[in-house]
Amino acid sequence: MKASYPKRIILAVDLKAEDLILTARLWEAVKPLLKEGTVVEPVSILNREDLAIGGLLSNRIGTLRSATERHLSDQLKELGLKNLAAPRVLFADGSSTQRAVMALMNYAKKSSADLIAVSTHSRKGLKRFFLGSFAETLSLQSTTPVLVVNPAQRQTAAKSKVILFPTDLSEESKLGLDMACQAFEGRKPRIVLFHSYLFPKQLLIEPFVSSPLPQQVIEDDYRKNKSVGESWCSELRAKGFSCELVIDRKSASVVEAVLSAVRRKKAGMVVMVSHIGRLGAVILGSVTRGVLRDCPRPVWVVHPVKKAKAKKVTDRKSLYPAGPRTDDATAVASRA
Repeated sequence: MKASYPKRIILAVDLKAEDLILTARLWEAVKPLLKEGTVVEPVSILNREDLAIGGLLSNRIGTLRSATERHLSDQLKELGLKNLAAPRVLFADGSSTQRAVMALMNYAKKSSADLIAVSTHSRKGLKRFFLGSFAETLSLQSTTPVLVVNPAQRQTAAKSKVILFPTDLSEESKLGLDMACQAFEGRKPRIVLFHSYLFPKQLLIEPFVSSPLPQQVIEDDYRKNKSVGESWCSELRAKGFSCELVIDRKSASVVEAVLSAVRRKKAGMVVMVSHIGRLGAVILGSVTRGVLRDCPRPVWVVHPVKKAKAKKVTDRKSLYPAGPRTDDATAVASRA
């Protein structure tokens, strides 16, 4: 097993928030991941256009940064947060959510952060459409794992020793599971592998013509998925983890199935694996988005990809040079 993970955590603080409740909840979610030597750096982002006063901004950046960092430090002390690195304030060009996200992503790469912890207001409807969601956009685009806390959270991970891991049983999902095991290596929580088994009941032969699939085909596929899940559990037990495999075959909605499992198993945290890509940032019905908005526990979104040399992100095209991909490794649905 590799060294403890994560070693460096960015605590993203929203200075525009009306209160500090979400920041306090975010800190509670981060605490179970802290180990000796872990560095937690509070970071806040300001948009240049929002702060511009005539043409004087360029001459006031240093002053604004120092004043804002002092203010951020005072807020954290008010919450009783200790043993943190010195706060850092970043300036993003423009006033869009995307620009702010790119600024934080670039800084995370530059500082070799292992995790970004962020809170979300879980806005919905037109309010979310116009304002955007910083946490959702970040979680679906960042190659650095993201831990998200929303206002629905009612219990911290520190009060529960159960981790829910929704999975589609793919190779990429297995890599994400290994990352979670590294993070909780010293604590050995109980891990619940959750798989939402969705298999098409009809086989499309040609447009508008379908035929029922033989029940034996469905059962064979189900047993195959179950066997994979059980082998994962065996590996976890060999590493000293308590593990349980739960397969849901009844729910029509993967999001609702995951949220229901969180409540039934009394999970303290949810760890999800998600692809990154242009489509992943805009598909409104994605499983990741749905869970992030309504989950009553912290959600840790990981993107298990090979680490590449840090490259500054300057525009959306440079984020995905290989073309668009979907984000539904977390769709935890079986594929025929």
